[in-house]
Amino acid sequence: MLSEQIRQLKEWIHRDLGQYRDSHKLLRTFEVETQSPLEGISRATFTLWTRRNRYAITLHAKLSPPGACYMGCGACSRSWRAGEDWHRGNDLPDGEFSETLWLRILTAILSYELDEPVEPREATLSPTVAYGQLKDEGAGRG
Repeated sequence: MLSEQIRQLKEWIHRDLGQYRDSHKLLRTFEVETQSPLEGISRATFTLWTRRNRYAITLHAKLSPPGACYMGCGACSRSWRAGEDWHRGNDLPDGEFSETLWLRILTAILSYELDEPVEPREATLSPTVAYGQLKDEGAGRG
């Protein structure tokens, strides 16, 4: 049921995610389920890992209309926070299978991985002032 969508998703992965151009790596990240041999694949999950999170991009075959497919993505932390015994997670974009949705998912993953910007701090001494002070202090010891 999902053969065409899986083929298309693999093409987008090859195009947009360089480290997954290796077919062996790509195969290790795909998991498929079938309801019956006659119906073919009914669900497929592609998993991405980063240092902090795991992302599961899932395709589900829909019964109607024939050939329709749902695609969604979930994020899950790979480590616990202090005092917690669960992995935090979030739902990322989902909807009808399309390249636009794929790009929205990639953008959401990038956004999820980015750290919060911090306010710049004022330096206590500029490098040139600090060097000048050290030079003057050293010269008087001589």
